[in-house]
Amino acid sequence: MSAPNRLCVFPLTLPWGKVSVAAVALLLTAPLSNPAAAQNRLALNVGEAAIWDSNPLMAVNNGESIWGSETKASLLLDRNTPDAGLQARLSAVHNQFNESAFNSNDFFFDANLAKRSDLLEWSLLGKANYDTTRTTDISEFGQTVGLNRRLTWQIAPGFAYALSPRSTLAFNTNWLERHYNGNSSQTDYRTTSFTPSLSFKLTPLQTALFSFQAQRYNSLDTNDRKVDSLGPSVGWKYRFGPKFSLDLLVGFLGSKFSGYPSGNGNWETNPTYSASFKYMGLQNQTALTLMRTRQPSGNGTESDLKSVRLENRYAINQNWAFDAQALYQKKEQGDISLDTLDTAWEGLAALIYKASDRWKLSISHKYRQEDLANGRGEADRNIAKVELTYSFGPPPSP
Repeated sequence: MSAPNRLCVFPLTLPWGKVSVAAVALLLTAPLSNPAAAQNRLALNVGEAAIWDSNPLMAVNNGESIWGSETKASLLLDRNTPDAGLQARLSAVHNQFNESAFNSNDFFFDANLAKRSDLLEWSLLGKANYDTTRTTDISEFGQTVGLNRRLTWQIAPGFAYALSPRSTLAFNTNWLERHYNGNSSQTDYRTTSFTPSLSFKLTPLQTALFSFQAQRYNSLDTNDRKVDSLGPSVGWKYRFGPKFSLDLLVGFLGSKFSGYPSGNGNWETNPTYSASFKYMGLQNQTALTLMRTRQPSGNGTESDLKSVRLENRYAINQNWAFDAQALYQKKEQGDISLDTLDTAWEGLAALIYKASDRWKLSISHKYRQEDLANGRGEADRNIAKVELTYSFGPPPSP
């Protein structure tokens, strides 16, 4: 079977048939290379967590807390050969709380498939999630949306061709849809993008990148709102060695708005950028990311989002580790905007104890604060969690 046929099979069952997707992906990768050369890992992780959430709906006033448990099972598949790889995860989560309205059964699937040769490389990323808005994401920024079920699916194929030993031409596409069940305050939407790029290796440690992005945001309600964006970017990647890396990308997007009450047909131009610094040591791993990008929202609009994220994991010893994360986000209120969020802060601290290759215990605390635009107030949230996890199957490779 040729590579294009494999690409066509994947999205047909992705939004609805999570288990069948995993089976299809396994069948597709079987003939990619000699099975004798493959490295396979199949593992099942089960976990039980106790949770306290001070304000699950991020209400500005009179937020009520909940407490309960989270039961999780995750099936992991990792298959690698000299010229191909597959990583897939299928998870089911049962949430049980003292307030029964927050109980839910959530399902998550993601897979990443890649095939390589001397001149060609193609990849396919897929996701399908069915969960609840209590878990929150950026599309609910600044809104008390109540409880609602949500279906998200994504397909992102990519293709790269080596023009020479130093230059590579790549094409990346992305299709994402999000659907909400029966809540008038949220809008189903779709985002699509196509990004051709040309990279050139300046030195063994430095690479220059030139790309052009075309993307569309499309609300899927009766208003049929669209935001079409186009723009170029230039980038630079530098590897300081096996531990340090720096990635820079800067450009701009011109956006045209259609179907909005005001500014219909108007163009808006905004800069875009991203900068990522990573240190991957044996005991300490740190990542710092700065970004400004177009961000879709579940209220029927798309706008610019600035964010700064810092992540760090410190291995105290072979058994103990400490995780810390910090996040700052700011929504840009453009001429055409339905957003209510101004800024958001988030911090997480977690202590992890690895008793063995199978048993793991973690204790974490997460804090989030959202400041709403135009003096509408602020909301904050604390989540405390204690989780015990057991793994069936071989441990991951070091």
